Amino acid sequence: MRTKLLLLILSCTVLNVFANSLNETAKEIDIKTTDVKRVRSLLVIPVRAFIDKTTILLEFVYLCESATVTIMNEDTGCMVYSNTIMNLNDFTIELFGEDSGNYRLELTVDGKRYDGEFWLE
Repeated sequence: MRTKLLLLILSCTVLNVFANSLNETAKEIDIKTTDVKRVRSLLVIPVRAFIDKTTILLEFVYLCESATVTIMNEDTGCMVYSNTIMNLNDFTIELFGEDSGNYRLELTVDGKRYDGEFWLE
C-alpha cells in the first residue's frame, strides 16, 4: 500500500514539474474573437493558447461541448492541422516538422469563432 501511494505521489510530482516547465518557456498566443457583434458585458474567451517551440497547448476555461481547431501557415496559405475535439479541458498539438514562419490558429468553440497568430521557430 505504501509503495502504491509513493508511486502515485511521485507520478503527480513529475507531471506537475513537466507542466510547470512547459509554462515557463511557453509564450501565450493572443486569442481574439472574430465575431463582429458588439457586446456590452465582459467577453469571456473560453480558451487560452500557448506555444513552446513546436508544441501548442490549448487550455479551455470550461468544459466545452466541442471545438474545431485549424492551423494555417500564413506564408503559404496551407492548412497544416485541423481537428474537432470534444469534452476536453486541455489539448496539445505537435507541429514538429513544419516550416518556421507565421501561423494562424483558428478556433470554433460552441459556435463562436476565435483566432490568434503566432510565430513557429
